Amino acid sequence: MIQPKISVVTVCYNAVNDIEKTILSVINQTYPNIEYLIIDGGSTDGTMDIVNKYKDKIDVIVSEPDKGIYDAMNKGIDRATGEWINFMNAGDYFYKKNCINDIFNKSIDANIAMVIGDSALFLDGKYYQIKCKPFYERLPLHQEMGFTHQSSFVRSNLAKHIKFNLKYKYAADYNMVIELYRMGYDFYNTNNLIAVSYTHLRAHET
Repeated sequence: MIQPKISVVTVCYNAVNDIEKTILSVINQTYPNIEYLIIDGGSTDGTMDIVNKYKDKIDVIVSEPDKGIYDAMNKGIDRATGEWINFMNAGDYFYKKNCINDIFNKSIDANIAMVIGDSALFLDGKYYQIKCKPFYERLPLHQEMGFTHQSSFVRSNLAKHIKFNLKYKYAADYNMVIELYRMGYDFYNTNNLIAVSYTHLRAHET
């Protein structure tokens, strides 16, 4: 089986205290075919000093002003060459070293637009798993995805076609998944714990 290239995009801005753990969680993945992109918003706090420390393990580095997080993520989409894209923001990280390998060591059906899974919160030395509650299982559609973009992978060709709509300042990611759902694509819930994410609470509001 040919293992598809996975593009991991990290967007950041003045994240000097958080960026390194995110970088390490990506470059230490056991999966052999990862493309790593860091899209920085023009940080002035030393973030880029840390990024450049690992530049030999990062495929694309961009540091320039942007119009916000979704604009930065679109820049990552534009530059990604993998078959799937994951957005692992600064401060968030993969739960374990073989997260990507556990998912993509087998073929994914062609009609699957997104591979999704659980996220977690780390408190007092313990991980608290937050189960994925995908929006399509809670019809009529709610206002939340039920999972985070950190704990999901979207097909690159579809992401490039749809992009994040910048008119949605806080919910462009949800808009993307709704577009995919309405286009008739399927979602594959792995039930795997994929990402430790500080933004998981908003994705799981009911």
